[in-house]
Parts: sequence; C-alpha cells; structure tokens
Amino acid sequence: MAVSGLYLSYLIVLSLLLYRRVQGQICRSSDSSDEIVNVPGAKLVWGPFHCPGIWGTLVNALAVCYCLIVVFFSFWPRQMHPGVTEMNWSALSIGCSILLTIKYYFARARRIYQGPIQECAER
Repeated sequence: MAVSGLYLSYLIVLSLLLYRRVQGQICRSSDSSDEIVNVPGAKLVWGPFHCPGIWGTLVNALAVCYCLIVVFFSFWPRQMHPGVTEMNWSALSIGCSILLTIKYYFARARRIYQGPIQECAER
C-alpha cells in the first residue's frame, strides 16, 4: 500500500504538470514582472531548475507512464491464486481513502479552506 500511495501522489502532480506544460500555461521567470506568482489565482512561473521545451515534456510524459505502470502492478497480489489472507487489499483501501476524501471535501472542506497564507515583504 505504501508503494501505490506514494506513486499515486507522484502521478497526480506529474499529470497536472504535464497538462500545464501541454497547454502552455507556465511562464518563464524572465517573463514575469514584480507581481505575485505561484499562488492560487495567479499565474504559474517556472523556478530556476526545469527542463525547457520538448525534452521537458517528453521526460514528464515518460514519468507519467512509469507511474501508471507501477501503480497498476502494485495492486496485484503476490501469488497466482491468492486466498483471503494473501490477497492484496491496497486497491480497496486506497479506493476507500479516495472516496472518503472526496466526500469530506464536498461536505465540509470546500467551504472552510481559505488557501495558503501569503507572506509579503514590506517595501
């Protein structure tokens, strides 16, 4: 379950980054002026370390494919014909965790969450 949970968290971030890359929604740091960036509602700007162009998109797409394969095979049991005790229950537990998280978000969290606290330096 640790492997599937870890790689699912990577998969979410990698998929969102790949989507933003393909859509062209990430600006270069030199294109941004003195405005606030990388917070909710503001534009997304690259940091100092990134792989630009087609190579970055290709590496990102390969990372998504790798994570998909690892997550897929992490849910399989270790034996050919498992019994109840040898069965890999991580798919059930991860699925229940995701459903409970979505239920909690729509029931309570979307009305309470304010976003991260933004610290601004005085000028």
